[in-house]
Amino acid sequence: MNALRTLQRQFAARLLDGDAALTAAVRTTPGADAALRLEVYAHAYRQRLHEVLAEEFPALAAMAGADRFADWTAHYARERPSQDPNLRWYGAAFADWLREAAPAQPGAAAMAAFEWTLSIAFDAQDLPALDAGRLATLPAAHWPALRLRLHRQLALLPVDWNLEALRLAVDAGHAPPPLNDAPGTLAIWRRQRRVRYRRLNAEEAAALDLLRCGLPFGALCEALAERYGTDAVPRAAQGLRDWIEAGWIADLDDDAVLA
Repeated sequence: MNALRTLQRQFAARLLDGDAALTAAVRTTPGADAALRLEVYAHAYRQRLHEVLAEEFPALAAMAGADRFADWTAHYARERPSQDPNLRWYGAAFADWLREAAPAQPGAAAMAAFEWTLSIAFDAQDLPALDAGRLATLPAAHWPALRLRLHRQLALLPVDWNLEALRLAVDAGHAPPPLNDAPGTLAIWRRQRRVRYRRLNAEEAAALDLLRCGLPFGALCEALAERYGTDAVPRAAQGLRDWIEAGWIADLDDDAVLA
C-alpha cells in the first residue's frame, strides 16, 4: 500500500508540477517513451481543468482573450490544485486567486466573482416564495410589524463595472462590450429553473439591504421616508410587489408577523 501511495503521489506531482520522479517507473513502448506517455496524461488533465474554468467563466474568458485566459488557468492549476473529487467546485477560489495574480487586469476578479455567483445560483434549490394573495389577507394593523425575509439564494452583489452587459453579450454569442465603470448592485437569483440577474437602482438596493437586516415593513418605510419624503410608502409598496413577483421574498412563517 505504501508503494502504491508513493506512485500516486508521484503521478500527481507529474501532472501538477512536471516532476520527473515517476518517469523511471513507466515503461517505454515502441511508439512513445516514458516521458511522452506521461505527458499525454498531464496535458489531458491540464486541458480538462482549463475547459472546466472556460465553461464556468465564459465572459471572463472573452474579456481576457484566449491566450491570457489560458495562462491564468495554467497558473491557477499549479497554485490552487483541485482539492475536491467533484470538478464542480474547482473554480470556487478563482476570483480570490485573480485578485492576487492579476491585480492590473481591470475587472477580472470581479467578473469571476459575478460568474461564480451565477453558477452557485444555478444549483440553488427552488424554495417556496411568498404569494401576494397571502399578504392581501393580513389586517392593516399587522403591516407595520411585518417582517419579510429575502430568499437565501438571492444574492446582492456590489459591483464597480458593467459586468452584466458583458455576460449578456457573451450569452447571446456577441463580442463583449468594453469594460466600463458602473458602480451598483446586481441581484442574482434562480426561478423556474433559470438563473436571472439584473442591476438594481440605488433606492431598491438600499431598501433590500434594510430588509435583509430584518427591519419590519413600517421601519423600512420610515427609513425610506428620510430619503424620499412622502413618496416612500408607494415606492416601498411598488418595490414589494416587484420582489414578490420575482420570487425574492420567502414564504411567511409564524414569526413573520408580530401582532
